[in-house]
This record gives sequence, C-alpha cells and structure tokens, in this order.
Amino acid sequence: MELKKKERSNSVSFLPTSQEEELSPFTEKQTFYAYTVHGPQQVNMLVALGLLIVALVVRCFMLSNPPEIVFDEVHFGGFASRYIKGEFFFDVHPPLGKLLVAFSGVFVGYNGSFSFKEIGMDYTEHHVPYVAMRMLPAIMGALLAPIAYATMRNFGYSSPAAILTGLVVTFENALACQSRLILLDSYLIFFTGLTALMWSEFLRFKYE
Repeated sequence: MELKKKERSNSVSFLPTSQEEELSPFTEKQTFYAYTVHGPQQVNMLVALGLLIVALVVRCFMLSNPPEIVFDEVHFGGFASRYIKGEFFFDVHPPLGKLLVAFSGVFVGYNGSFSFKEIGMDYTEHHVPYVAMRMLPAIMGALLAPIAYATMRNFGYSSPAAILTGLVVTFENALACQSRLILLDSYLIFFTGLTALMWSEFLRFKYE
C-alpha cells in the first residue's frame, strides 16, 4: 500500500484521496506506454508503402511540365551548375541541399553548362536533364508521407489517424508543388520530418 502511495505521489492529481483510490485500478498503469506501435508491424509497413506510392504518383505525374525555369530554380540550379563545374562562388546557405541538386545532375550526365540565367529559359533547347534534377526533390517530398504515418504510430495514435496524417501530407498543395521543382524546401522538410521520426523511435524504444 505504501509503495502504491509513493508511485501516485510522483504524478499530479486534482482528485481527493478517497476518489483517487477508487479510480486507481484504472489509472495506475497509464504512464508513458503510449509510445508503442499498435497492430502488426507488417500492416504498418504495407500502409507506409501504399502512402509512398500515392505520394510518388502525386509528385512525379507530368514532372516534365513546365519545361522551363520556374521560380527559384533560377538560383538553386545555377548554384548546382557552379558546384558541378568547380567554380568558386559565395553561397549564403549551407551547401548540402545544393550539393544534392548537383549530385542529381551529375548522376545523369549533366556537366553544368546551362546558365540558369533567368526565369522562363527553356530546358529542352539546351538539353538539360531537368526532369532527373526535379526527381530527387520529388522523391524526398514523397517520403514525407510514410514518415508522417510512422511518427504518428510511434506516438500511439490510431491507424486511421496516422493514415489521415499521411494523406494530408501527400495532397497538401504547397508541399506537392515545392516537391516538383529544383528547390531546397523538400530537402529541408524531409530531414526535419526524419528528425521527428527518429525522436519518436527513441521514445518508443525507451518506454517500450
């Protein structure tokens, strides 16, 4: 009895002692054990895979359109070209995102010859592999959907709630649009989401 009183004293209660003792069978074990993945792991994997496929379709459908420089592609594409050519320039941001853009270009044989001088310049006239360079941000953006689902499940939310979260991330207009261009937003949000997922995994393993 003394041990139970000591355990209850560690938590804040707004109930009188008599009422707390009556409710104790229902509240004794409600501690941090919400950080568990409910349901079969295979089901969670299948749902996450399904969300990834849907998100990839949303972000990669007609990725070649428009075939010209859009918005800040003029900046980040230009920085990537300079990295590929090994030219010195002053970069106001940390280089990882632009290095990933440069990697996607080098991977498909781009030599950095396109200037990315102004919005509206045609990619096809200069034979720029812009679809491949847009593909990596699209994949990173699509991965956010299963990451959101897994994070919600780790925090103990129901499967419908986690699926809804994944679908919201999949079809949210701003996330979908910025994932379809040569921009840094997808990389930033992907690594932020991955950090949240790893934190939820840490808590799950800690309290499991």
